[in-house]
Amino acid sequence: MTIAPLLRIRHILVVGILASLTTTALSQVDTGKSFETRVNEASALYKAGNMAESITAFEKLRKENARSTDVQAWLGFLYLRTNRNAEAVPLLESAALSRKYDLEVQNNLGNAYLATGQDTKALAIYDQIRRQDPKMFEPLYNSGVILIRQKNYRLAADRLNAAVTLKPDDPFVRNNLGIAYENLNELPRASTSFATASDLRPTNEVFARNAGMMFSRIRRTDETITYLTRAVKLSPRAADLRISLAEALSQKGDTLTAIDNLEIAVQIEPKSQVAWFNLGVLKEQRGDDKGAEIAYQKGLEANPTDLDTLNNYGLMQMRREEWNSAYTTFSKLAGLNPSSLDTQQNLGVCAARTGDYKTAVEAWKKVVRVDGSRTAVRLDLANALWLTNDYEGAFYHFKQVVAKNPKSAEAYNGIGLYWMQKEQLAQAEAAFRSAIESKRTFVPGHNNLALVLERMGQRQKAIKVLEDGLKAVPDDPTLRQSLTRMRNAE
Repeated sequence: MTIAPLLRIRHILVVGILASLTTTALSQVDTGKSFETRVNEASALYKAGNMAESITAFEKLRKENARSTDVQAWLGFLYLRTNRNAEAVPLLESAALSRKYDLEVQNNLGNAYLATGQDTKALAIYDQIRRQDPKMFEPLYNSGVILIRQKNYRLAADRLNAAVTLKPDDPFVRNNLGIAYENLNELPRASTSFATASDLRPTNEVFARNAGMMFSRIRRTDETITYLTRAVKLSPRAADLRISLAEALSQKGDTLTAIDNLEIAVQIEPKSQVAWFNLGVLKEQRGDDKGAEIAYQKGLEANPTDLDTLNNYGLMQMRREEWNSAYTTFSKLAGLNPSSLDTQQNLGVCAARTGDYKTAVEAWKKVVRVDGSRTAVRLDLANALWLTNDYEGAFYHFKQVVAKNPKSAEAYNGIGLYWMQKEQLAQAEAAFRSAIESKRTFVPGHNNLALVLERMGQRQKAIKVLEDGLKAVPDDPTLRQSLTRMRNAE
């Protein structure tokens, strides 16, 4: 996420005001110096770097002549420089009334309004200056910032583009222009503006961060790496920068450097679930299952309900055939995200592998009710129903699979078993033959067809089926054992 617009108010030194002095003869002090001379001396103190003494001198002059426009303008300017903004406002308002065409005084008044949260008044002042002098940079820049805060991004971009024309090498205006473009969803322009700001001021972490994050959003990986690497060097303990940089590095295939950044990130922020999750993903990709497991566990300590971490951890447990652990993980995930069909599917697999067919059937039924196209899940459901003696339910789902996938040898085999169990041997034979036609190497189809033919008193045909099966799957022990038994039975 990019950083908010940067206010960079430049208060303009009031110069040339003594030529319009009209109060010189009104006040003389014991030293015999004129009011005009002491105004010059007070301003000279500021120019010599003696800010506090200059303020003291002008405050004394104000006590002598509170209506002096010169004193009001100077003292208002000095108060702005020392963050006494509320005190600056009335002084500059009075000076601006007397000098309506003095753009420096008007600009300082605008800055005073801006510094005290009076954005509407400040914007009006800046617009007035812009009409009188369209080439004055500060009012364009500051009005752009105000317009961003007011969410008037198009007009903000117009003002800031005008400011860029006047000062193309100013990084602050480039950065804020990027903010305006970002909010207009003109992301390529935003990335260019942020990048220019960072190149103009490569030691500024905010500019580098904004550029890197924006390039990441538009998937320009090389530029993302360039600017986020710069930002990380400037803020090495910014965990979020390292996380984003690691993502870009992994997209380029540099997983080792990505892992290095993530390991630093989790040291900086040990409870960063995102960093732990990404670290787990990369370690798993590199075959470091132990490291991935530790990362996923740490991520779940940071956020026990994170769906992505639970899912990846569960899948890793399934891959390692840790079925009881995977069952626990997917049970929790299913409780947190019951609408996820993938989670229900995986829960069913884990439940079946641990012998909990009831849970497996419930999970898989949820899947096929919502998405009937998942024939693999429906086939698993049918097999689980068969194992729990729900033959009618199994038969229904086997037929549903065949309807969607007429080449499913497994489904034809299930249908054949159903008819075989019903002693409908001719129908069983037809189903088993369909299984073999669908998949020549499907061993259960050959074996079950041979058994049906044997029951029908056609042992020679059964032997021929087994011999054909062994041609398709040479030396299969199941087929070899059935063939030997039938030959010996003759």
